[in-house]
Amino acid sequence: MKPIPGRTFMLGFSLLIACVAVYGYLALKNASEGRFAIRIASVPEASVPDHLPLGQPISVRIEKRTAGRSPLSSYAFLLDERGHQIAELQPLKLRDLPTGKTVEETLFSPLGSMPAGRIVAAIVFRIPQSKLPEAQAHIQDVLQLVERRNGQLREVFGNLRPIVGRLGGYVELTQAQVPPLSPAQPPAALPSPT
Repeated sequence: MKPIPGRTFMLGFSLLIACVAVYGYLALKNASEGRFAIRIASVPEASVPDHLPLGQPISVRIEKRTAGRSPLSSYAFLLDERGHQIAELQPLKLRDLPTGKTVEETLFSPLGSMPAGRIVAAIVFRIPQSKLPEAQAHIQDVLQLVERRNGQLREVFGNLRPIVGRLGGYVELTQAQVPPLSPAQPPAALPSPT
């Protein structure tokens, strides 16, 4: 067997390293685009982090560097701990905060009653605009399936992840707790959802 000349070997080895580096860069870039930071908070924000007092609007945001930079459209809806939908799907819109930071945000109406488990979860997904009708149909199917099985919030999210992925999108979940009602705040005094 004829030995490979040193120059040819080094050229081939350099090309191999370059290909691996490009593949790694593209894989990391794709993975980072698929992750986005989301936040749920009351408006105005509660004094206790991750608390959503009843009777206050709920803000769901995509924050940090990916806000406004994705070619995909963003949508959110709210669930309780049992995976029951408590607010309909809404689009997130670009907004500049007073600090100059850009976010994608949507505001949900105040809750009129205590959610199951005192948990409010936001599921946010990014998806090509053309795939929205298909995504909405799948969301309803998943919600009905979880309700029939008396399931949990994690089942909704777990079932939606591969579906949204197949449609060319990404999905994230965040949640917060509703503090218990004080004696001075009976349920009847709360506004009904709109």
